[in-house]
Amino acid sequence: MISVLILDINEAKENETKENVSKETVSKKLHTCPLPEAEDRDPRLFLLRKGLHFMGADSLAERLTSKKLCLGRDGKPSFSEEITGKTGIFFNLSHSGNYLAGAFSDREIGLDIQTTSPPHSDVLRIARRFFPLDEYELLAAIKDRENQLELFFRLWSIKEAYLKYCGCGLRADLNSFLIRPVPQIPSMQDKKQDTQDKGMDTAEKIQKGNLSVLKKEDLLSPAEYALLSGPPGYTLAVCAETVPDRIQIHYI
Repeated sequence: MISVLILDINEAKENETKENVSKETVSKKLHTCPLPEAEDRDPRLFLLRKGLHFMGADSLAERLTSKKLCLGRDGKPSFSEEITGKTGIFFNLSHSGNYLAGAFSDREIGLDIQTTSPPHSDVLRIARRFFPLDEYELLAAIKDRENQLELFFRLWSIKEAYLKYCGCGLRADLNSFLIRPVPQIPSMQDKKQDTQDKGMDTAEKIQKGNLSVLKKEDLLSPAEYALLSGPPGYTLAVCAETVPDRIQIHYI
């Protein structure tokens, strides 16, 4: 089971019922661990409590504080053994632009949400440096700039989610594993439908595939990815040892 929760920070800022979450709080504190003392204003803690509720751990959600979180070697946050031992629940958080997202599962998981809207530098130069040759050549063969950017960010999100699943951060090279099959570029109808569905709780239709380790790398292991329909202008991906055919997404 995998559930993904997405919080629109701009909407949360205007809605005091959502624990007075502010965009400023996210900008200043999102990457600071452990969680700050002002926990009633921390969007991550709010999202984690919601995730525990969705996973059926209501009593633990009410008592969740930063003291019940811990960090791995490369800074991957997790619930304390007290919570994981009782519930078997794992999580991963990601933030980009106006959105904070969290994935919750009964297995180790990695998540990435990535905005595609700001101007970007030469993605082919980035891909040539960091991606396996097969993935770079595939991007280089795409002549339409919009489609090229779309595929680049889909690949990038999958890679980020995979490294977060493994818990190794950037100690592993992005070209040490290969994404197969390469995710499809959505049609205009798909993009229109994504825009219409935003804000709804949906059992997502997803693209799935595998991550194969190319180099001898103790930090990495084979896994599966799922590319999800995120908010318009964003890519959204999860990685786990195995992923189900359908993943529930909730906008909160």
